[in-house]
Amino acid sequence: MPGRCRDERGNALSVLVVLLVPALILMIGLVVDGGGRLTAERRAESVAADAARAGTDALVRGGQPAARAAADQHLRAVGVDGTVQIGDGWITVHTTVDHRTVFLSLIGVDELSGHGSARARLMPVAP
Repeated sequence: MPGRCRDERGNALSVLVVLLVPALILMIGLVVDGGGRLTAERRAESVAADAARAGTDALVRGGQPAARAAADQHLRAVGVDGTVQIGDGWITVHTTVDHRTVFLSLIGVDELSGHGSARARLMPVAP
């Protein structure tokens, strides 16, 4: 019918939705998966500290080989990848905990890593 105007308000709303929904999903992803990464980092720090303490406890009883074995055993027991270094009365443990992403995997980021480290020193006990 000539002379009649078409109502195009629905088209403007569709464009708005198409532009805003991906941005909102990305923002939700940053919050949710960013929180997961922070949790992974806290766990990595905690496991590193526990492994370092286990190593110093074993150092008293069996020397450096026992300390390394105890720290490595703790890392294996909790299923965390890490490295153990021993020297000059210090045990240093570095760990990595991975977080599988939920929302960010939609844009190709499948995993975020949290890293932790801890040092423990064997303090001599006065007689």
